[in-house]
Amino acid sequence: MAASDGIARPVLLQRGSTGRGGYLGPRGTFTEEAARDYARRRSGGDTLVPWADIPDMLRAVDRGELDWAVAPVENSLEGTVPITVDMLVHEIASPVCGEIVVPVRHFLLAPGPISLDRVERVLSHPQALAQCRGWLERHLPHARREATASTAEAARQVAEMPPGAAAIGTAAAGDIYGLTVLAEDIQDADGNMTRFLAVGRDVWSRTGRDKTSIAFSFPEDAPGVLYRALGEFARRNINLSKLESRPTRKALGRYLFLADLEGHQQDPAVAEALEALRPQCALFKVLGSYPQAVCFDP
Repeated sequence: MAASDGIARPVLLQRGSTGRGGYLGPRGTFTEEAARDYARRRSGGDTLVPWADIPDMLRAVDRGELDWAVAPVENSLEGTVPITVDMLVHEIASPVCGEIVVPVRHFLLAPGPISLDRVERVLSHPQALAQCRGWLERHLPHARREATASTAEAARQVAEMPPGAAAIGTAAAGDIYGLTVLAEDIQDADGNMTRFLAVGRDVWSRTGRDKTSIAFSFPEDAPGVLYRALGEFARRNINLSKLESRPTRKALGRYLFLADLEGHQQDPAVAEALEALRPQCALFKVLGSYPQAVCFDP
């Protein structure tokens, strides 16, 4: 359906009642922010459940313990989040049903207002540490960096530590755990964004601004196989917004390909291209079709 601004908005066609949504916890993570965004699109009344790690959370969707879950899949600075991609390709059957893009602002948080030269340890998720690498090298070259399961878990741990420890996390995590902001916007580049995927059984209406994610590999590594595969989309004027490779997990030097393409798998041209690609592949999996993030109100 079209809104007053002329942009098509998705309508939830199935699984629209309130349910349980998962996110990487504890409270105060960027994933929680993405989950709250997606919950608003569904019904506004979902219960959000923090989960200890991404694999267990996505398996819980497959088992029916969660109706849906949100997981990070790509960051504009650090690229793909491998564990999410590998779970979608190899381990779970639940499809991708949405995407959310969250601007990333990193804050240096500590139990009290201490000077930077007294910070001896910096805790955070590995992605956050990597996204702030330059700032840390300039301002805290003496501080030891320690990885945690999430940015919010880093904040929770630091809140219980003696002076000298700091966390990289969200402003919300600082509020939740009673921490002081020592520095803000410490990410190494403006425009830092993380893309999240919602996984579950939701079925949204086609909007004309949709995206389809697929995974595929070939029976053998031979000249022209990827060229012929991509030609199925080029001949039908279908744009690929992303293409990357991942190890197949079977042998060194063997890869599968992940692609995001513009359009819905029910669109005639997309459906035709996918059916033409399928017999060329040893592995072929449609991960899901969903409204592009631009379709969601901020």
